[in-house]
Amino acid sequence: MAESLLVRNGTNLIGAAVVAFCAFFVAGCAAQVGSNPELGRWGETTTEIPPAPSPREPIVVQAPSIQEGDVWIDRIRGADHRFVVGTIKKDGTTFINEWGNQIVTTRELNIRTYRSLTFADAPPTNYDPAMEWFSFPLEPGKEWNMTSHWLTPDISLGGTTVVSGKVGNWEDITVPAGTFHALRVDVTNRVFGRLGTGEEVDLTYWWVPDLNRWVKYHYRGTVEGTVDAEMVSYNPAKAAP
Repeated sequence: MAESLLVRNGTNLIGAAVVAFCAFFVAGCAAQVGSNPELGRWGETTTEIPPAPSPREPIVVQAPSIQEGDVWIDRIRGADHRFVVGTIKKDGTTFINEWGNQIVTTRELNIRTYRSLTFADAPPTNYDPAMEWFSFPLEPGKEWNMTSHWLTPDISLGGTTVVSGKVGNWEDITVPAGTFHALRVDVTNRVFGRLGTGEEVDLTYWWVPDLNRWVKYHYRGTVEGTVDAEMVSYNPAKAAP
């Protein structure tokens, strides 16, 4: 490719809808991939794919070169889930099935349409411009800030989200797929909206360039709580002949 003070008495969907995701990211459009019992929210186990070899360390990390059909397997709460790239349009719009959760990103995995990681019945939220969780190129010490406008059409609610990111240093990270030299990135989201809606999200991910994605992902939000994901394996799509 990666993407409120929950008001009670009927506004759970509002709070969940304005969450500034997760990460990430993110895999396959529902219309393209379809429903699959392997792609459930938290509990199904998928077949592991042999992990990719450890990548080299570049000075600057460029945007990922993702392709339709790329699959990552991630372990979340003890179960394995698929992160699949679906259709990629000519303008870079990318449909991702993120662990059974259908989202839309840019080709750099920045969120255009988000669905809650933990509230299955939450409506989708659109972001314009896309939330910039991945500000390529990445290099140690880089910082960025941006503002995105969000809208949840199903409940006619909108507002703004402010994204702040900072790139840390290279670290050795061990996940089920193996040990990798990865670039740490910390991102903070502050979401503001009508009716008192608001959200604070802290996201940390460890990016490995040769794997075209992060290998470890830590998400903590005031609405959705904590979601940790670690890569089990990576199966890139075969290049077109």
